[in-house]
Amino acid sequence: MHNRLQDWIQAKKVNHTHRQLVVISGPEDWAVESAIALCETLEFDNILTVGLQADSIKTVSDIHVTNSNYRQYLGQEFSGLIYNAYQGFRANAVMALSGTITRGGLMLLLCPDLDTWADFEDQERQKRTSFGFENTASASVFISRLVNKVKQEDKVVLFTPQHFYGSLALNPEQNSLRVVNSGRTPSQEEAIQKITKVLTGHRKRPLVIEADRGRGKSSVLGMAAAELLKDQCKNIIVTAPSAKACQQTFAHAEHILNGNTRPNMVLKTNGRQLRFMPPDVILSTKPEADLLLVDEAAAIPTPLLKQMLSLYSRIVFSTTVHGYEGSGRGFEIRFKKHLDTQTPHWRSMHLKEPIRWDEGDTLESFWFNVLLMKEPENTGSLTLNIIDKSDLSFEVLQGKELCAQPKLLANLFSLMVDAHYQTVPDDLQRLLDSPDHFILIAKCNTHLVAAILFVTEPAYLGDLVDDIHQGKRRVNGHLLSQSLCFHCGLKEATKLTYLRTVRIAVNPQYQNKRIGSKLLQQLEAIAQEQQVDMLGTSFGLEKQLLNFWQKNNYQLVRIGHQKDASSGEHSGLMVLPISIEAEKLTQLAKSNFSNQFVYQLSRHFNSLPSSLIKQVLNGLNYLKLPADSLSLIKQFAFQERPLELVEHHLNAFLLHRLSQSTHQDKPLTDEELHPLISYCLQGQTIESTCTKAGLTGKKQLKAALVNAVKKLLY
Repeated sequence: MHNRLQDWIQAKKVNHTHRQLVVISGPEDWAVESAIALCETLEFDNILTVGLQADSIKTVSDIHVTNSNYRQYLGQEFSGLIYNAYQGFRANAVMALSGTITRGGLMLLLCPDLDTWADFEDQERQKRTSFGFENTASASVFISRLVNKVKQEDKVVLFTPQHFYGSLALNPEQNSLRVVNSGRTPSQEEAIQKITKVLTGHRKRPLVIEADRGRGKSSVLGMAAAELLKDQCKNIIVTAPSAKACQQTFAHAEHILNGNTRPNMVLKTNGRQLRFMPPDVILSTKPEADLLLVDEAAAIPTPLLKQMLSLYSRIVFSTTVHGYEGSGRGFEIRFKKHLDTQTPHWRSMHLKEPIRWDEGDTLESFWFNVLLMKEPENTGSLTLNIIDKSDLSFEVLQGKELCAQPKLLANLFSLMVDAHYQTVPDDLQRLLDSPDHFILIAKCNTHLVAAILFVTEPAYLGDLVDDIHQGKRRVNGHLLSQSLCFHCGLKEATKLTYLRTVRIAVNPQYQNKRIGSKLLQQLEAIAQEQQVDMLGTSFGLEKQLLNFWQKNNYQLVRIGHQKDASSGEHSGLMVLPISIEAEKLTQLAKSNFSNQFVYQLSRHFNSLPSSLIKQVLNGLNYLKLPADSLSLIKQFAFQERPLELVEHHLNAFLLHRLSQSTHQDKPLTDEELHPLISYCLQGQTIESTCTKAGLTGKKQLKAALVNAVKKLLY
């Protein structure tokens, strides 16, 4: 080893240091050997490796993961992490796994020579590249930016076959963290008191605990649960996206209660219990609980969180502010407004002090900076006067141009994180590197106010069309073309060209000023100029979003049968035809969807909200009712004909009437609408319909149907 490296190792052994990034840059075999030697010299006894062969490093580690299965080790702790970027660099994995390294530990990043790394054929980048664009990708802008950050940061150690650069990340205030009550930080102690207040205070006053990673939020849930189970309650349920995410919670509860968690994730003591249950099981079985603890709440679909809130009057939500599964800021936008309306006395708190490492940690600050996981500096409240489209300037940019404007890039990515709860570090890589990804930004003066991330879908599928149409093949990218071809059965869709909106974001200060619509108009102008056939988008269907796209003349042509695992919503595919060929295709797709939706309402879509179904139907077209059907329905409305003899007529009447409604019609309320759609269109039983509508039985249901039909008739 280099003399300077040996000096650095000796100094690290005798000094208190922060966690640190060590970049080992050179030939892969040499880099692996150097990383192993360094871990052995520093006597690390707990190493996690990514992208290494198990037999080559068995002397230092038995835990080997890949860029695809890294999540199973989140929440665990390691003294060192060896990340082999020769096997691909994935931002999500790097960001997440850096949080597993404990105080004073090292992250060893193995990579090619820094001057050539951007040109390296990264297999992870190939996975992210859309079909047909493989040969158009240039040097990685993301990696070039990362290399520059490595060279600029003096607390990053750089080790090459020729040289060793770097200094210790000294931590003179080691062990200065104030603790109370057996090692708890002041923030943790405060959190335990507030969790106790949720149990003992007024009902319907949930608590939201937010923290960056490594602040011990899962641990504090376990501490609080254990204290409460000692004498104040008997049954606490904890839920999270996965059971492994709760390991720290149960570990701390075990320590306090001197118990052992059973294989089914139940900890029992003196007739009291703490148990883990998945979110979907909780909602399907509705078990009783004195207190419900929801960990990693931002990674649980918002509709599920809303249902939990309605079922349990004493509930604590814990979430990561900057995450790898999604963003705490996204959780704030999607869920806190719901808390404001449903439980206006809810409380929140922030865990500040790190537990796994120390304040001023250099590894955390480096990756937060590189992956733009910190909010940009506050520029104060803007007072821009945006009245119409002429007040805005528009510009289309790609990765290299964005990288040349670091302040704009930081503001843009922050805007995307705020706007969409699924925005993650991987998206920054795609934004900077993918040749089919573009950003359309809107500025007022020099201020970024809105942006659209869109991708191009050329007619590249060629010989694969038959296989895609038959469901035998699926390629990267080309979502609109492939979905229209396979799901909608329209092979001719592969001959068209598309621009697809992936994200649309407007600065919260300027929402409800039709700026998003102005952006879409600009995107349409770009598509017309480039002679693109069709615009489109796909997103988790909910009423407000569907309304936005419908107002901008996009037409719904498909709803996915399965709910999205992240949003808990069915995905919707919407298009805006530009060319004549696209218009013909859209009408055919819409006609097919109209017929399918009627049939599928009682099968795949019987859990869709009534108000959303009404909105979907309003964009479709159903034939006029025969006169005899209308006559029979009028008899039902005046209680001259029983429900059983007009059910099929009511089905057709509702489809026609709701699809033909205009803004001039007096709309039914959601309460009036629900029994009609639930019973007549979704095919739910009388018992199920009455339960959801708050009706006592068939007599009340019939009265509700009669009143609603009368309103629709007259």
